[in-house]
Amino acid sequence: MTQKQASRIKRLTALLGQARKVHEEAAISDDWERLLAREAQLKSELSSLLSPPVTAEEAPGVRIVLQEMLALNQRTVEIVETRKAAAATALRHCTLVRRAAKAYGHTAAV
Repeated sequence: MTQKQASRIKRLTALLGQARKVHEEAAISDDWERLLAREAQLKSELSSLLSPPVTAEEAPGVRIVLQEMLALNQRTVEIVETRKAAAATALRHCTLVRRAAKAYGHTAAV
């Protein structure tokens, strides 16, 4: 494997590390715009790294990184979907509280 090929795999591995950080942030952060921006940046960097064709020598290393990134992305989507559902439930609860307060002639303190 040439130094250039090894460098690409090393950069892909570093990108995987960044993707792991985004995944961890998705579990705790409410700054969705920042997360989306970081995700877009990762996608752009990944596309750039994969734009030259992958050689047969690079294929095993690239395959491992891409499989891990895909699995990580799927787990991140699950986290986002869970948090989205929780936010929707909280919103429905607030709406019900306001309706109940209005029905009884009170101001809802949510």
